[in-house]
Formats: sequence, structure tokens, C-alpha cells
Amino acid sequence: MPKITDSQYAVLARLSASGGTRYVISRYGVLKAMDKDRATVNVATLNALIKRGLVEVDTTTSLHQGQRLHVTAAGQRALAQHKPAAMPARTAAVTPPATKQAAVGRTR
Repeated sequence: MPKITDSQYAVLARLSASGGTRYVISRYGVLKAMDKDRATVNVATLNALIKRGLVEVDTTTSLHQGQRLHVTAAGQRALAQHKPAAMPARTAAVTPPATKQAAVGRTR
């Protein structure tokens, strides 16, 4: 199973806890999504999860009514296998040449 990103993991975790809804704002034709806590879900991230089969959309209702979102079994496995990206090790600070020159001082 391909790895998921941290942002995809966050969306999957929120949707697996309580599901969500995908809907369109008819006045503008803008596609939106939210979880059951009414928190906004990034549509691009959601679309990537749907395309990979990790989230399923109930298309028995229209987008104007709102389509329910469910995490699939593959989505649950992806959640279980996800390991957050490791924080990059801190590198030693390198003094830029201009600062080095200023630190040396003037010679006469």
C-alpha cells in the first residue's frame, strides 16, 4: 500500500472518527467538505484520498443535499500503517561570509 502524507493522515483520522460530508455551494458552484464536527476538510486532499480508494462517497444523494464520506477498509489500514514524517535533524549554524568578515574587524 502506498504511503499517505501527514495531511492525508489528518483528514483520514478526522473522517474515521465520525465521517463527513461533501457538498456544493449552489450559489457559487464551489465544492466543500467538512467532518462531523463541522470543521473544513481540504478538498484537494480529500479528492486524493477518494482517488486512492481510501475514502468512499455516498453518491445516492446529490452534492446539493450533501454526500456522506466514509473511510474504507483500505483507509483504515493506511491509518494504522502511517508513520509521521521524521523531523529533520538540526544542522549546525553556518555563519555567512559577510558576518565572518564583520566579526574579524578592521585592520589598519
